[in-house]
Amino acid sequence: AGTLFIVVFDEATSTGSNTVYCSFYGAGVKPGASSAELTDHYSLLRTIEYIFHVGTLHHHDDTAVPISGIWR
Repeated sequence: AGTLFIVVFDEATSTGSNTVYCSFYGAGVKPGASSAELTDHYSLLRTIEYIFHVGTLHHHDDTAVPISGIWR
């Protein structure tokens, strides 16, 4: 309880679609949930900032939207 495990796998090259795999595991995540929203590394950072209520670094993360639709 109270733990969120995040795995990000980024093996894309600088050319192409640059799709990155990101998985969340924890008690607060809906089992089998997925999000079709386009997100980036700043969205992931903003999500972590939102969870811990720490504010932003004000470097692109302040305008990023936290990842949603996967939480219980």
